Amino acid sequence: MGWLVLAPSALAAVLWLFAPGLLAVLAARQRGFAALALAPAASAGIIAVAAIGASWLGVPWGPWPVAVLAVLTALAVAGLNGGLRLAAGRHRGPTAPKPLSRPRLSGWPKAARAAWIRSERPYFWLGAAGAAALLTRHLRNILDRPDAFSQTYDNIFHMNAVRWILDTQDGSSLTLTAMTSGNQPPEFYPAAWHDFVSLVALTTGDPLLAHACNAVIWAVMALAWPLGGLFLVQTLLRRLTPAGVLGAAVLTASFGAFPTLLVGFGVLYPNFLGFALLPAVLALTCQSLGLSAGRRPPTPLGLVLLAVALTGLALAHPNAALSYAAILVPLGLRWAWQGWRLRSAGRWRRPAGLVLGLAAAAVLWVKIR
Repeated sequence: MGWLVLAPSALAAVLWLFAPGLLAVLAARQRGFAALALAPAASAGIIAVAAIGASWLGVPWGPWPVAVLAVLTALAVAGLNGGLRLAAGRHRGPTAPKPLSRPRLSGWPKAARAAWIRSERPYFWLGAAGAAALLTRHLRNILDRPDAFSQTYDNIFHMNAVRWILDTQDGSSLTLTAMTSGNQPPEFYPAAWHDFVSLVALTTGDPLLAHACNAVIWAVMALAWPLGGLFLVQTLLRRLTPAGVLGAAVLTASFGAFPTLLVGFGVLYPNFLGFALLPAVLALTCQSLGLSAGRRPPTPLGLVLLAVALTGLALAHPNAALSYAAILVPLGLRWAWQGWRLRSAGRWRRPAGLVLGLAAAAVLWVKIR
C-alpha cells in the first residue's frame, strides 16, 4: 500500500490543525512565523470548546460548529484589537500616516532588503521545514505502512472514542466517557485529540480510522511541534545565528523521549498533543509578560489569545496544563525581578497580576492534579 493513500487525510489534518486558530491568531496581530506556530494551540481550544458547545446545544458534531466558533472568536479578538487602536489613537491624538511596514522587495535598496531578511529570519522557515522532513522520516519508519495502528491497550479506548464521536455525533469532553461508563454519569475526559481525528475522518469520508489517526499524528509531530519549539527559541533569544536556529531545528527532531515515545508507549495521544502545543503557549506567555526578545502584541490581545491557547492545552490533556503551571512559576519570578529593576525608572509594575497568576498555578498543581 503506497503512502499517497494518506494524502487526503494529511491535507485535512493540516487544515483542521491550523485554519480555525489562524483566524484568531491573525486577528490578534500575530504575523509570519509566530502566527503559524501559535495556530495549532488556538485551533485545539476552538475545536474542543466547539464540541462541548455543540453537545450542549444539541447540534450534531462536525465542521460547522468549529467554523462558527472560529469566526466568532476571530471577530471578538478583532473587535478588541479595534477598540485598543481607537483608545490609543485618542490618547496620542492625530498622527501622520505610517508608511507600509513591508514594501515589496523589488526596488528596495540593498541595505533595506538585508534588514528585512534579518527581521524575518528566513532560516526559521528553513529549520522548520528540515525538522518536518526528519520527523516525517521518523514516523514513516515507526508506522511502516499508512494503515498501521498501535496494538496497545490505550489505543482500544482512543480509536473507539473516535468511532463513538462519529456514531453519536457528540465530541464533547464532558460526555465522551459515556462510551464506557455504563449506567453511571459520564466524567470529564480531554477530547481535543479525538475531535481532531473525527474531523479529519468526516472531511475525507475515509472509513479507515487508522488513516485519520496517522495523519493527525504526522501533522502534530512534524508541524506543530517543531514550529512551537522554534517559536519559543525565537521568543527567548536575542542573538540568533542561522547555525544556531538550524541546530535547534535538528534537536526538535532528535529527542527519543518526545515526540516519538508517546506515539509508541501507551499510546498517549492526548498527552502527545498537549506537550506538542506547550512550547508555543510558553512563548506566547513570555510575550504577554514582556519577557520576549522581540515584538509582542498589546497585553490585552496577548492575554485573550493566551486564554484561547491555554484552553486548547487543557482540553488536549491536563498534564500539559499542569506542566505549564509549573513552568509559570520561574517565568513569574523573572517578570517580578524585571519589574523591580524598572522601579527606579518609575515604571514599577503592580504585583496583583503576578499574585493571581501564581495563585492559579498553585490551585492547578494542588487541586486539579
